[in-house]
Amino acid sequence: SGGRCGQASPRCDPRPAVVNTEGEGQTDALMLNVESASSDPALASTIRETFHSLCKLKAEVTLHLPGSLPNDGIVIQDKRA
Repeated sequence: SGGRCGQASPRCDPRPAVVNTEGEGQTDALMLNVESASSDPALASTIRETFHSLCKLKAEVTLHLPGSLPNDGIVIQDKRA
């Protein structure tokens, strides 16, 4: 374990969707939506910590059931106002 961003894992999909939104106080908020058969909060925490370590960005991680995220080719979405 401890792979790079986007590497395959037996517990999560290798194609996370990143959403950039406006957070509190007009700061940017980054959300990672990851497909996973596991809903274990420890997995979300590990993904969050690994992402921060590799990318130097803080992000909120949300786990979704496999196949539930759209496969529309959009992996980074900017939803800031």
